[in-house]
Amino acid sequence: KTNITGIVKDEAGNPLSGVTVLVDGNSTVTNVYGFYMFSGVNVNKKRFVVKAFKQGFITGIKGNNFLSEGILEKRPRAVISVDTTKSKVAAEALKRGAAIINDISGGTFDPEVINVVKEYEAALILMHIKGTPKNMQLNTHYENLIEDIYAFLMKQAREAEKHGIKKIIIDPGIGFGKSFDHNLTIIKELSRFKVSGYPVMIGVSRKGFIKSIVGDLTEDRDVATAVLNAMAIKNGATFIRTHNVLYGLQVSRLLNRL
Repeated sequence: KTNITGIVKDEAGNPLSGVTVLVDGNSTVTNVYGFYMFSGVNVNKKRFVVKAFKQGFITGIKGNNFLSEGILEKRPRAVISVDTTKSKVAAEALKRGAAIINDISGGTFDPEVINVVKEYEAALILMHIKGTPKNMQLNTHYENLIEDIYAFLMKQAREAEKHGIKKIIIDPGIGFGKSFDHNLTIIKELSRFKVSGYPVMIGVSRKGFIKSIVGDLTEDRDVATAVLNAMAIKNGATFIRTHNVLYGLQVSRLLNRL
């Protein structure tokens, strides 16, 4: 079964900023960007951590400071995932009920994240990135793309296991220090990550590399995203992150019947 992520909407159909929802048909995982990363950000600036708290990403998990009501109050059965590379943010999130930490650095920017995840017996998503969000697209050279990424993820997964973490998901990091061709190669060869035995997450939704084919408007990338998601699922993805949940569910359900 493939899990699908997408943008959460309110009763009026308006997207709720900073939140995605992960759906597998029976359960829901809500993802909060507690410490969001994108190309050009200097992740060492303390103000980003402060901003994460001030904007309510953490307190909103349980309480009334995020979108008027806490996520767990709105969705009592929700499983909360928080994107962060910061151990302090991770600790605050897990303390308030989060169950998954999604670390785009694979536990390398702040190694203490691994200890925090273990302390709360949470799940950990380890993603590959080449460099940092500020410089990751400046050098996208690899000796061997798949082998280099695989080696990194296995090293970090073993490190996490050594610390006692039992629930680990790996993500090859589409768009994080990868060229256009690299991104497509990863999708085509995703089965090489599946053999690791760890669940594989992939996130291609509306990413910049797609626009060279379909155009600049992010909304216009949904069909291309659905095609790439279908390929990823076919090649072994367990988790799919996408903006358009409907397309994601349709692709997943159809492929599960084939």
